[in-house]
Amino acid sequence: MKFLVFFDFKPETVAAAMQRPSDRAAVVGKLCEAVGGRLESYYWMFGEHDGLVIADLPDSSAAAAVSLAVTSSGAFSRL
Repeated sequence: MKFLVFFDFKPETVAAAMQRPSDRAAVVGKLCEAVGGRLESYYWMFGEHDGLVIADLPDSSAAAAVSLAVTSSGAFSRL
């Protein structure tokens, strides 16, 4: 199943990323793989949201598990 998720970073997350860039897509990709899926796309955006992710995951339970793992980092204001 394909899932599209918009995300917004907290301001302090953006500031930290500018000082210490990292490959956030690789982190999300590993989380998707851990539940039997794969990251299809990871996009940055201008406008209402900071970005979006498209992932191919086995089911909604796998999508919820990835979402919980990502939000538990505390880096996001909205997911």
